[in-house]
Formats: sequence, C-alpha cells, structure tokens
Amino acid sequence: MREKDSSAKPFDLMEFLRIRPRKIDEKYKKYASLNRRAFAATIDTFIAMFTISPIIELILKYSVQVREITEAEFSAIHNNPDPQSKYTEFKKLLIESGKLYEFLLSSTLQIVLLIAASAICWKIWSATPGKMLLRLKVVDAETEKPMTNRQIIIRALGYIPSCVVFFLGIIWIYFNKRKQGWHDKMANTVVIIITSKNKTADLPKEPA
Repeated sequence: MREKDSSAKPFDLMEFLRIRPRKIDEKYKKYASLNRRAFAATIDTFIAMFTISPIIELILKYSVQVREITEAEFSAIHNNPDPQSKYTEFKKLLIESGKLYEFLLSSTLQIVLLIAASAICWKIWSATPGKMLLRLKVVDAETEKPMTNRQIIIRALGYIPSCVVFFLGIIWIYFNKRKQGWHDKMANTVVIIITSKNKTADLPKEPA
C-alpha cells in the first residue's frame, strides 16, 4: 500500500482561486494606508465641527442678510406647470432670499479654513490632530524630514484636484505602493507610521 507523503503541501482554496489578499512588501509597510488616513480625516472633521464651524457661523451672521423662504413661495413654484419656469423661479428665490450666497460663502470658507488649518498643523507638528492620534506624520518623500514651506503650500492646494474629480486623487492612495495621493505626488510627500523602528520624521526641521 502506498504511503501518504506527509511533507506534501495541503490544499489551499484561497490560493487556488487566487483571491488571497495581496502581500505587502516589508519596505512599504511604514506608509499609512487609505483606511488609516481616512480614520484620521474623520477625527479631524469632528474637531473642525467644534472649532472651525463656529467661526464660519459668526462670519456668516455679520456678512450675509438671509430671510426664510415661506411655504407659500414654495407652493407657488411647486404648482408651476412649466419645468423651465419652475427652475428659473426657484433660482431667483434662492438669490433674493440670500440662501444661495450664504451656501456659496459657507462652502468657500469651509474649504479655505480647513486647508489653512491643515497647513498650520503640518508646519508645527508635521501632522493634523487626527494623524497625531494615529501616530502618522506627513514628511518629504525622499528624506522623510518635515516638509518645506513650498511643499506645504503645494500639498494644501493639491487637495483641490484630488477631491473635485470624484475623489480620484484620494482613492489613488490605495493603488500607490507608497500610499501617495495626487496631492502627495504633487508635493513629493508621504504619510508614514511612526514606530519605535522609524524615528526619522522626528529630526530637526530644515529651513524652508
């Protein structure tokens, strides 16, 4: 009777179907994943709700005159049988009430203040509060030292194309080996995980 080969490799269904999660090269493990960075961004968003949002509300309060739209005005537009006329009247109502201007100003202020706050945090700590809590730092891609002023400005402005094109610049982090988004590519930066084996980002800052 033929003896069973004990050294034979057991059948691996995951490997056979080629759906085993891809292995990450050791040299790339220090770069923060999209999930980890998204979690850090979520923390930053909650912090912004309690810091930046009150500032925006204060600015809007003293810079925009807004009146509430009445139910009768909504009903008149809703009962209009002409779709084109309905759209024109609704747009006119938003402009006259100040709602459209309030929305545009609020959106612009949110983007500008968030980018400015992020840039300040990068300059001081090389990370936003959310990244600091998750032990992440944004550094130069080549030297892993803190960013220069030029890199900070480019990276901050780089968030605009990264986000406006269906967030493709952010999603790109998942596919890039060094987990760089478009804004990282533009500024030549990376986001690294600070561990006991990786302290290069704690080096003294170089002049911009």
